[in-house]
Amino acid sequence: MKWFATDNPYAGDTTYLIDSDLEEPDALEGVEVLIVIGRSEYWTRQMRKHFDSFVDRGGRALLLCSEFMYWQVGVDPMNHRLFRYVSDGPNLGPVNHAEECRDSPLAYPVYSRAGCEFRHGGVSAAREGIGWRGLRVVCPDSPLLAESGLEKGDIVPLPNAINWDGAPIKSWCDGSPQVDFGDFAPWRHEVIGYTLARPIEGWSKSDEPTVGLWMVLRRKPDAGTVIHGGTMGWCGPHAIDPDSAHSNLNRSLILQMLNVLVKDDWPFSGSRKAPRQSRKAILF
Repeated sequence: MKWFATDNPYAGDTTYLIDSDLEEPDALEGVEVLIVIGRSEYWTRQMRKHFDSFVDRGGRALLLCSEFMYWQVGVDPMNHRLFRYVSDGPNLGPVNHAEECRDSPLAYPVYSRAGCEFRHGGVSAAREGIGWRGLRVVCPDSPLLAESGLEKGDIVPLPNAINWDGAPIKSWCDGSPQVDFGDFAPWRHEVIGYTLARPIEGWSKSDEPTVGLWMVLRRKPDAGTVIHGGTMGWCGPHAIDPDSAHSNLNRSLILQMLNVLVKDDWPFSGSRKAPRQSRKAILF
């Protein structure tokens, strides 16, 4: 994402954080858009609470990452390290002792907030005939695709993508996966695109491909919008290499997603609401 620091209209209005900054309750004070890139898998319970609180009060998030919030960890400030409770940390009770964010008794699934999580995703396997080394568009009318020229069935190439976050799929409708949120259903969500992936060994009871998702959701009508791109492949060198044929497309899609979030535009296809103007973005 080096190009983002200079070659975009929000470069001068961007602040940078590291993971542990989100331990502080005021870390996102005054922030309107949080961008999470890369392999953001180690989160403390406090970091999750602060992220959820940020979105619940209207903050927006663009997740260009995979394995998002996968492991619950603790912070050891004396040794400047993160630790996984089960692996190398103290036993601080059953809630803190849970290793994965979805584990019981934590009961804190990531896809209920972010739309996708690694446990329901998988690994790229295009060479095995599974998936397309990118995302197949299923909602061409999405505001996230405005002026992209993409049509239903087109592929957004993400050749650098390896791991994919997904969600439980209950059915398919006109070629689009229908997500089963169960008791954690958000107020509104929409799948923009998807890929097929190979399930992680031991995670799936079936050999059937899993589904990596590109999704937008709002947990409540007055909550902020969360866009999950499904993979850190959006940010890899082959995704935005100036010499690659698809670089301009991928950059323009990232900026359009950011435009929707910064302006707080209606993020779903169909009827729109009047935008509330805002200006501040933050890259994490």
